[in-house]
Amino acid sequence: MFFVRKSTYSWVLVRNFVHYMLRKRQIVKLIGATPSAVHLPSGTGIGDAVEYDWGEGEGWSHLAIVVGLNSSKDDTISQHSNNRRNSTWRRGWLQQTNATIRDNMRARVVHVRVR
Repeated sequence: MFFVRKSTYSWVLVRNFVHYMLRKRQIVKLIGATPSAVHLPSGTGIGDAVEYDWGEGEGWSHLAIVVGLNSSKDDTISQHSNNRRNSTWRRGWLQQTNATIRDNMRARVVHVRVR
């Protein structure tokens, strides 16, 4: 039996994705985001990535793509599977029941260059 890689390191290893995009000058800026907020920070655009640190000591470990900016409800992201398609960008924060972990959660927008 052999292992077939179906993804790239820059996708499954979040830090590698950000470093790659920085090296290729595709990131305009990194914008800190507050997971408890309904909306992503000003300057966020459709197609930007959101990088997550789930607050358990693993660092930046998850990535999502911004698919909706809504004035009347939560901004939305899509991720790796159907149950994460068009979900609230702060879903992980909302579902975390451990207050200590929740307080340590971080997010930031990886604002990409538009061509």
